[in-house]
Amino acid sequence: MASILCFGDSITQGYVDLEGGWTQRLRRRLDQEATVPFGDTTFPAHAVFNLGVSGDTAEGLAARLEQELAPRQLGNQTIVVIAIGVNETAFDPRTGRPSHDPGRFAATLAGLVATARRHTERVLLVGLLPCDEARMQPPPWSEDGGEHYANDRIGQFNQAVRRVAADSGAALADCFEEALAGDHTALLHDGLHPNAAGHQLLADRVGERLQAWL
Repeated sequence: MASILCFGDSITQGYVDLEGGWTQRLRRRLDQEATVPFGDTTFPAHAVFNLGVSGDTAEGLAARLEQELAPRQLGNQTIVVIAIGVNETAFDPRTGRPSHDPGRFAATLAGLVATARRHTERVLLVGLLPCDEARMQPPPWSEDGGEHYANDRIGQFNQAVRRVAADSGAALADCFEEALAGDHTALLHDGLHPNAAGHQLLADRVGERLQAWL
């Protein structure tokens, strides 16, 4: 039995998705693929935990990762999935100053991998999805217009995720370029958060990477 701990922000949480986002889709897929006998019935072979928090950043996750990880290791192997970063990509066009720096983000993400490695060698990083720039400059929830998103900046943070995965030896599920190559706006509910198709894409790519461990 594996405990699959999915850490992240509102996208991991499944915000605006009626089916619970990519983590719930992943859980449903694994529940259908593998069960174990228990008396006269069966139970899912793996436990999937949705530990996404809306608005979270890598620094926010660093403050809670150890506390949330330790009590949720139920089986004989633990897998930590980290999907974080889109909230760091916002910038204020009036000042030209970003809210976060890709280099600092990468350093914090590397620290998250190191923390997870104290519990398991099985760590998977998830890349970012591109946004619909026409709807994100500014997004509808920006009260003063000072919060914008752009794909060149999201791409910088996605490259940081890729570098950390390569340097640390963590597994990587990345569909940024794949999404951009098609109609990526069709994967988005509000221009930033995935819709059902976007969450299914993430669930598929994460599930593919997990197969080697399951």
